[in-house]
Amino acid sequence: MQNQNRNNRVYTEGQQSGKTDYPIASLLKVGKENAISTKELVRLSGCKSVRDLQECIFQERCAGAIICSGSGAGYW
Repeated sequence: MQNQNRNNRVYTEGQQSGKTDYPIASLLKVGKENAISTKELVRLSGCKSVRDLQECIFQERCAGAIICSGSGAGYW
């Protein structure tokens, strides 16, 4: 039986290394100092608008992705 961490599905047993179910989170780097602006993330992700990006981020967070953000700092 496969153990699954419901809070962070990126690191579950049996997945290949580097494989992710989170297209937005995979674009982000670790650390606030490496934050990507909202405008740049919209462009990189192919989202149609900031609102579309926010919805994608919401869905990934609900699925267990860890995506941090700060007022005016962007996402990391």
